[in-house]
Amino acid sequence: MEDKIQGLNLVDEILDTIKQEVFHCKEMVSLGSPQEVLEEATYIYNMIKEVVTVRKQDFQQIKDKKHLTLTEAIVHARHVEQCSDLCVECKAEHGQLADWLTELRDYREKEMLKMSKE
Repeated sequence: MEDKIQGLNLVDEILDTIKQEVFHCKEMVSLGSPQEVLEEATYIYNMIKEVVTVRKQDFQQIKDKKHLTLTEAIVHARHVEQCSDLCVECKAEHGQLADWLTELRDYREKEMLKMSKE
């Protein structure tokens, strides 16, 4: 469910950016600069292509992987925390999740060390 919400938020952000860029293209057309319009349209296309490609890869990795190790979950949470295309709340939540998972990993490692000494 969270992936769907993040996906929808990303779609909204992409649409806002595209609207801004299309408006910019319209301004260029009215100024009569076909080369700049072509460059701007190419920029928009490449931006959309890059975001879609990255998101497809992210979702495919999640889909292909049934279970994450604790370390992989920490790395993923830190990665999401650093994503520039997420809202502040999502970043903070993933940062907190990474902190908790790190604490759990440390606790488990200490317990395993205690057990090995006994």
